[in-house]
Amino acid sequence: MTPRLNDAAGTSGSVLRQLTRADAQRVVEGLADLLLESVRDGASLGCLAPLDRDLAMGYWNRLQARLGDAETLWIAEDARRVIACVHLSCCMRETERHRADLRQLVVRPYCRRRGIATALLAQAEAHAVSQGRTLLVANAKAGSPADRSLGRPRWQCAGVVPGYAASPDGELRDAVRLFRSLVPATR
Repeated sequence: MTPRLNDAAGTSGSVLRQLTRADAQRVVEGLADLLLESVRDGASLGCLAPLDRDLAMGYWNRLQARLGDAETLWIAEDARRVIACVHLSCCMRETERHRADLRQLVVRPYCRRRGIATALLAQAEAHAVSQGRTLLVANAKAGSPADRSLGRPRWQCAGVVPGYAASPDGELRDAVRLFRSLVPATR
C-alpha cells in the first residue's frame, strides 16, 4: 500500500513511495528539479551554486544505478511533481552492518513544515529496521531545516564539526553529526 499524507497543511493527496531503479529513471527530472530548487534556496547537499542541470541529473542517475538492498530512495510527490525525498544507505562492511546512513533529506522550500520530512523519515527508519539495522546516523548543516527536522527528541547530537562542508555559496559551514538508536528501549 502506498502511504498518503493527509493533513490540514496542504499535503493532502501527496504520495510517498520507495523507488525502484526503473521508477527512479522515470522521475529523475523531477528529482533534479528538487535538487536545483533546494540548492538555490541554500541547502547544503554536496553541490555549489549555481548548480547546472546536467550535474543535478548526473547526481540522481548515479544514485539510481546503485538502488537496491543497500541504497534506497523514497520520494513524496503531489499530482504535479516530486516534492521531497530521502536517501538511506545501509552500510555493508562487516563491522558496520548494524548501521544505516541517512544521506539526503530534501523537501521543497514551499512544502516544509507540513510533516513530509517526518513521514519520509518514518519510511526510512522502518526500512532500516527491516534490514536489521539498529543505528541511524546523519549529518546536517548546523541550523538548517534538516538539522531542525532531525533535532527531535529521538535523535541525539554526537557533536558539531566546524567547517565540515561548503554551502552552495562556497563558504565552509559547521555540521552536526546526529544519531538515532533503532533498538526499542527496555525497562
